[in-house]
Amino acid sequence: MRHLALSFAVIAVAAVPARAEPRGFTIGARPVWFVTGGVTTGGTVALADRGALFGGELGLVRIRDRQVVGVYVDGLYDFGVDAALVTAGPELAIIRRSPSMPLALGVDGGGALRFGDDGGLGATGRVFLTVAGAVSLYGRYVFIDGDADRHAVQVGLTLKFPLAAPFGAGAR
Repeated sequence: MRHLALSFAVIAVAAVPARAEPRGFTIGARPVWFVTGGVTTGGTVALADRGALFGGELGLVRIRDRQVVGVYVDGLYDFGVDAALVTAGPELAIIRRSPSMPLALGVDGGGALRFGDDGGLGATGRVFLTVAGAVSLYGRYVFIDGDADRHAVQVGLTLKFPLAAPFGAGAR
């Protein structure tokens, strides 16, 4: 009889569902999402009326290990052509971790819309180098299907910071 009671007790304990941890077991880095924003400045240096640029940028990026994938939108005023420019599209980057300072090399691009007399739709592509996670130096090509200044090469500097705490699977 004792063996039967012991058997029932073992079965009863085994049947009680185990309490799971709130997060599962993973190997490697967990991805996190960031909403970023900042200011951008620079200038049009070739292929169009030269002039200063000033504006802002917003982004949503996912970082996992050393890879960055996201989308961005920026708006700036180009004093060379006296018109506003908005660009948006995907962005990709690779982060190089170093003991002294992290660096990220990336590309982004997509659609472009210029307002004003010589406005129109177009496309853009940009290469950037980000230092210390906040300061980016960039070179950008812009094509606008307008009457004048269809092609432009811009160089500049962007200061961009997280606007909120990271979120997603890896955020704590």
